[in-house]
Amino acid sequence: MRLKLTLLTVLACGLAIPAAMAATPINGTDRANGARACSSLRTSLGSTVLGSAYHTYSACVTTWVAKAHAARLAATSSCKHRGLHGRVLASCITARTKSSLNVTIGTFRNAAKACAAEQANTTFAATHSGKSFAAFYGTNDNDANAFGKCVSMKASGKTPSTPSTSAAEHFTTTLTQLNGSGVSGSGKLVLNNNKLQVNLSLSGLEANQSHEVSIRGMSSGNSTCPTAAADTNKDGTISLSEAQPSVGNTLTALSATQQTGEELTISSSWLPLTTRTVLVLGKTVNGTYDATLPVACGTIAAAT
Repeated sequence: MRLKLTLLTVLACGLAIPAAMAATPINGTDRANGARACSSLRTSLGSTVLGSAYHTYSACVTTWVAKAHAARLAATSSCKHRGLHGRVLASCITARTKSSLNVTIGTFRNAAKACAAEQANTTFAATHSGKSFAAFYGTNDNDANAFGKCVSMKASGKTPSTPSTSAAEHFTTTLTQLNGSGVSGSGKLVLNNNKLQVNLSLSGLEANQSHEVSIRGMSSGNSTCPTAAADTNKDGTISLSEAQPSVGNTLTALSATQQTGEELTISSSWLPLTTRTVLVLGKTVNGTYDATLPVACGTIAAAT
């Protein structure tokens, strides 16, 4: 019974502390700290920038009084948790409140300066999908809250995702057989910035064999599919080494999932994609499977 009463007492005290803090009203100290915060920000940022964040000075004070109140309550809880009393407790609360507010003021100041720089940047729209500063950050009907939203976002450490500066590009490829393989296919490619999705449909591949499918290209110039003239040793097949002067080197070998839409990150050196080819390898020759023999090829073209 004693244990039960002890537990109930502990629980009651634990609930009483936050309840009492929540009921603690804003006092003169909070109002003074809030006013000092706005005065400091006006001095460091200037009235114009501060006015962009708060349409009136009284709105700034009201906001920062609430911040000062929250800082004092947090400081009170922390200092009491240390078992402090009397003047030592009061001194701890004052110091912790001041320290917390100074950090918050500094964070707000830096965020406001960053937003002011973005707002004044004449090339802002060029890097934000044509949107002005107001349109990018604003959330109300006339985007009048854009500056405040910008400051709030940066002060909280959040970074808005910058919209793509270009629309997704679409490409196609049609693969035709090489070396009498009977392999053919088609594919669609979607490029969004540096992210590429490839969807291929291939038929005629030998079952139960590995078939490398790769995107290939030249260090300069266009990659093309080899013709019969590529068979320089006249043995009736176009080997990979004979095809290479036409298709170029491997930029990436596509995994099975990447052939069916899994996104991959590409290098800008691959561009433009219309200078690249898709090459498929693997065929049995004279009873032996040659995993390096080209069996199908297709150039990449812009979708129409």
